[in-house]
Amino acid sequence: MEASFSAHVYTEKYNPCVSGECLYNKILAQEGGKATIIAKEEPNFWNIATAEDTGLYAMQDEYGMSFYYRGNKNLLNNNIIFGGFQWKIIRINGDGSVRLIYNGTCPNDTCTINSTGINTQIGDSPWHSIESLSNADAKYLGYMFGGANGVASTSREEALRNETSSDIKVVLENWYKNNIYGEPFESMIVDNLFVMTAN
Repeated sequence: MEASFSAHVYTEKYNPCVSGECLYNKILAQEGGKATIIAKEEPNFWNIATAEDTGLYAMQDEYGMSFYYRGNKNLLNNNIIFGGFQWKIIRINGDGSVRLIYNGTCPNDTCTINSTGINTQIGDSPWHSIESLSNADAKYLGYMFGGANGVASTSREEALRNETSSDIKVVLENWYKNNIYGEPFESMIVDNLFVMTAN
């Protein structure tokens, strides 16, 4: 079911929506509402998703009760057009903000929803350059690391410091700067933690 929403993403950090037309309410209503989703049994993550266990599920996160999509991608109704791009809704955070993953461009808010392939990517950069990885230093596993690129770390504490950006972080920040920064919709973007709390 490749449908899409055409709605504003209301994501102010602590008050994500102040009217009845909140995006997260529309998303939850598609699956019977908040109470119906919370009442579902946790899906069996060891089995391949079927039509019966595809959809929205609830769990606690750092901000409260959150809702996440899981299952057969061809059966999910989780597409949205926002800021001239198409996105997949992957989660409603506990504070009501909506977590999205990039799924391609959508000029003038008119496009065919992508499914797979290079159109769903902003690029194909390595996490780190081959030169960095050839040093066999564990610090290069992080999104950021301590010390300069190409210089071996001298301790675990140094390796884990958030001082130097990984190659992929630079790519993502440049994409954000060129496509989101300074745009009228940038104020709708939330700077939330990307963590989950186990049930």
